[in-house]
Amino acid sequence: MADIFKHIENRSLAHVMRFNLKPQHFPESVADHSYYVAYIVSILCSLLQKTEYGVNTQKALEMALVHDMEEMFSGDIVTPFKHYSAQVEEAIAKVNKELIGDVFADLPREIYDRGMQWLEKYDKPWWQSIKGQILP
Repeated sequence: MADIFKHIENRSLAHVMRFNLKPQHFPESVADHSYYVAYIVSILCSLLQKTEYGVNTQKALEMALVHDMEEMFSGDIVTPFKHYSAQVEEAIAKVNKELIGDVFADLPREIYDRGMQWLEKYDKPWWQSIKGQILP
């Protein structure tokens, strides 16, 4: 049980700063970014609930909250570089797949497995990952 508290106390993403090659109005950490992504997702899910699409709000929010967890190891990689070529994307994905298990290592197995499911984006682009999980 002590390992769960170690995981909960980990605030490293609050100290990993996001950066861009374009001027920014203010500094933003990965934790700041993830919060606002989750907030926007909650609004979009509320709107989608009123349509014929339906949506798995819990899954969407969970994915939004952890979508950049690997950046506690890699930091924020500049977008033009990380998408420069298929070889660069594959190399980054390979390293992330090898390290991402460490993010959830201190959690009970069922939570670990769920967290790994949330981060399955390394197998396919995010817009393909949400099909069938968040959207029907």
